Amino acid sequence: MCGRFTLTKTHNFDSIPRDKREVSFNVAPSNEIIILDPEPSLKTWSYSPLWAKKPFHLINCRSETMHQKPSFKGAMRCLIPTTGWYEWQDNGTHKQPHYHHINHDLFYFAGLANNQGCLIVTKEANKDIKQIHHRQPVLLTQNEGDHWLNNEDQLDSELDELVEYYPVSTKVNSPKNNSPELIQPL
Repeated sequence: MCGRFTLTKTHNFDSIPRDKREVSFNVAPSNEIIILDPEPSLKTWSYSPLWAKKPFHLINCRSETMHQKPSFKGAMRCLIPTTGWYEWQDNGTHKQPHYHHINHDLFYFAGLANNQGCLIVTKEANKDIKQIHHRQPVLLTQNEGDHWLNNEDQLDSELDELVEYYPVSTKVNSPKNNSPELIQPL
């Protein structure tokens, strides 16, 4: 599951107003985020099917079931730009957050969206990071993202083998905290 992420490189999204593309070290569910569909736009990171009478507030979708679940029928594909994400490892006494990144560079999550919001598509974690959490976002390069936007199930990426991670402060647990300190290794 991906419940928090970062976007520290926003200069590629000039069409988004400056105040809406600020750097963030702690993007949380229900925040308005930048997506590409294929042009940059803003969506709330919280998805509900259009037919739902009450909000579902989904933030992730399993790639293995996205084609079967009625909640995602008719959803459009999008890319969610990011520079990293957080996962929590349960060590028995507490949950330790870890920051995952690819050389702190910009890459993309596969996403689904509708008029009401968006979510991140996940898959089983790769062998190098599954000891932290059993799920991970579907990671995409720009080129792989083009395939995703063209309705190709691009679920494996060259990026999967490049992910680095390390433990970080539990200050990331509060969405009120949003500073470079959050991605500093412990």
